[in-house]
Amino acid sequence: MNRLLHRRTSVLILLLFCSLAFLSFRSLSNLKVTYDIEQFFPEEDEDLLFYRAFIKEFKADDDFLLVAIRRSEGVFEAAFLQEVHQFSQSAKTLPFVLEAQSLSFLSNHYKTPFGLTSAPLVH
Repeated sequence: MNRLLHRRTSVLILLLFCSLAFLSFRSLSNLKVTYDIEQFFPEEDEDLLFYRAFIKEFKADDDFLLVAIRRSEGVFEAAFLQEVHQFSQSAKTLPFVLEAQSLSFLSNHYKTPFGLTSAPLVH
């Protein structure tokens, strides 16, 4: 009798879990994501006011396109890095593109006895 009760309870719990999972996946299409940071602050919050003043002066920073390039052999290979560099250079010529950055453009800055100098991050 105890074993039968345990089995029925297990089946009921499993059915309940499956029903809840089904309802969750069904409502997943209604999920909406917002990137408006102002919704996280109460109105007239001093941090929100500072944020709005900052955006008014410096503009929003959410107008960029990030392009990631994956290579299964790894990215640190000269020919591949040259292609990425050329891709980034050609992206600069597209209309409305103000700046294009790439791993090949980055450099480290060093303080030496002779002054400040920089070297490419990837050689």
